[in-house]
Amino acid sequence: MSLISFCDLVGMAYTEEETKAMAAEIEVVDGLNDEGEMFTRPGKLSDRFSQPYANEQAGRFSNWGVVWGWRGISSRFKSYHKALADLSRKSQSSYSFTMLAHMGKDVVTFLTWAVEPEMEERKPMRFKWIFVLSLALLQAAYYRRLRWSVLKS
Repeated sequence: MSLISFCDLVGMAYTEEETKAMAAEIEVVDGLNDEGEMFTRPGKLSDRFSQPYANEQAGRFSNWGVVWGWRGISSRFKSYHKALADLSRKSQSSYSFTMLAHMGKDVVTFLTWAVEPEMEERKPMRFKWIFVLSLALLQAAYYRRLRWSVLKS
C-alpha cells in the first residue's frame, strides 16, 4: 500500500480544491455493499494513492524483473556499468563507474525525502520518546518492586 495520500498534496503543490478534484477522478474499491459485493466510490482526500501494479509479480514482469523500490532504482544505475563496459577502451576513459552508484544513492535519497519531507524533523523526536519511555519503564519497575515486595515476602 502506498504511503502517500491525497491530503499530503494540499499546501505542497496544490490547493485543497484542486486536490479534491484529483481525488474524485479515481475510483476506490471501498468494501462490501448490502449484496456482499465489492463496490467503488469516488476518491476522497484521505484516500492513499493506489499501487501501479496489482502485485509484486506484475511489477517485476513490467520492469524486467526489478521491483521499483530503492534497491531497484539503485540497481538500475549500477546496471549501466555493464552497458558501458562494452564500449571501446578509449571511449570508456571519460566514465566513472563508481559515480553511477553514488548517483543511484543520491536519487533514491531524494525520492525518499520527496515522499516524506518531515522525516528529518521526526528523527530527533525518536530519541526524546525513547528517553521518556525508558524513564517511565524504570519508574514502573521501581514502583512494581516497591509495591509488590510486601506481598511477596
